[in-house]
Amino acid sequence: MSSKKILIRKLSMSKAQTFSTLCLFGLWLTLSMSLPQLQRTSFFSSSSTSSIKSMDDRIQLLRSKCRKYSDPFRPEKAVLFEHGSLGVEVVHFPTPKVPMSVCIPHKTGSKSWGIFSRQMKAEHEVESFIKYSSLSWKDKSALAYKIVVVRHPLERLVSVYRMIFEDWCNPEGIPYQRWKICSNEIFNKGFRSKLLSAATSSSNSSSSLSFSQLYGHKGVSYHWAPIWKECSLCSPLTTPDFVLHLETLSQDLRLLERIGKAPRSSFTTSFPHAHDQNGSQKLVAKYYSMITKDNVRGLVEKYKLDHELFWIRS
Repeated sequence: MSSKKILIRKLSMSKAQTFSTLCLFGLWLTLSMSLPQLQRTSFFSSSSTSSIKSMDDRIQLLRSKCRKYSDPFRPEKAVLFEHGSLGVEVVHFPTPKVPMSVCIPHKTGSKSWGIFSRQMKAEHEVESFIKYSSLSWKDKSALAYKIVVVRHPLERLVSVYRMIFEDWCNPEGIPYQRWKICSNEIFNKGFRSKLLSAATSSSNSSSSLSFSQLYGHKGVSYHWAPIWKECSLCSPLTTPDFVLHLETLSQDLRLLERIGKAPRSSFTTSFPHAHDQNGSQKLVAKYYSMITKDNVRGLVEKYKLDHELFWIRS
């Protein structure tokens, strides 16, 4: 074979190898660019699937912590496994399949749930639900689809402070005239004045709001009791089937519709949304900027068990 032919053959092989290399590089580049997109697509492929997974995670977190504290040598066992009732405030609804019970701690939307409960009872006074309503709480708990409504503890504290000390106990407001908790005999005047002035004071003011004092006030402290104190959470008779976060209320109500547990098909649109979450983070930041980091750490410690039961991270 002549040297000319050998050279031509080598050049042809070189071109083929170059072409193959370019093809492989192109394939790798295409895959490397599309892989993250494929991953994102699979992760967000279905909002309903994502919502269900999120709810499963909430339930699994609660149950895992209940197992952790089922140890009789843990002091938490006594408070978490007590079941003298479903909770301090519980509403019940008729649904197409099984009754629904909702345990509502203070400042987690109890007003809205109360309004909706009365509406549903007026519209659906069916015989089966009338019989259900006459049962003992244990029998109701055994039959019902159980929901607990939760709200981040630090947001609850801001909400209760604004309701009681800026609204109800405001000397210029109507509730102040008729609510006995604001009277001097029960509620120290100096303490009230300090709290009332805190909302408008600067963070450097000597009258800055002390949530530690707020938490310790006995007259109205039931408004910010921990969730585990207001709802029975770990007893096999009362463990919730659904954990509804106030921060994701609309999304969670839609999920109840999708899984067929809602009292009505138009649950999301007919539910009275009294809580507007817009700007809540800014509001929380405003109030907590008035107290020290040590105060905040102390409050987080007071609600540590709530954090463990319902939030992966504090």
